[in-house]
Amino acid sequence: MESLTDPDPPGSAREILHRSLVEILRFLLCPAQVALTRLAVSEATAAPEVARLFYDNAMGGLSAAFTRRIAGLAAQGRIRCSDADWLGSSLVGCALNRQLLRRLTHPEAGPPDVAELERRVSALLDPRRAVSRLRGLREPVAERARTAGAFISANIEQDR
Repeated sequence: MESLTDPDPPGSAREILHRSLVEILRFLLCPAQVALTRLAVSEATAAPEVARLFYDNAMGGLSAAFTRRIAGLAAQGRIRCSDADWLGSSLVGCALNRQLLRRLTHPEAGPPDVAELERRVSALLDPRRAVSRLRGLREPVAERARTAGAFISANIEQDR
């Protein structure tokens, strides 16, 4: 996880966040990690402590590292962000959503297509692209997407 551990990664804030999200997705969506996630979920009732440890060390740990990256960029004045925890967990959750669920329920899905992950993360971090896909969505969903797009646009800008 190079971009999550590098104290001063190169590039604009958007590029740094993009690389970090793609790395997180590549790790969490690799077949071995998906198999471990499936196992942890299936055994959560019988062994809740094991499931908690798994979450804390996989998804929770990566989300926390991403949140620290966001907080660091905000502290450097490279992005505006009043709630790094919310933004970090929201972006990781949005990036993972269907990708993880599909792989959990379709073991034959295999490793993620890196080009597709790149496109999804690019769209997530570029509200103009995300909002352009709103035609045809039910209004409550479209409004939430517009709100998220406005938040991202206002908070994750190219370095000033």
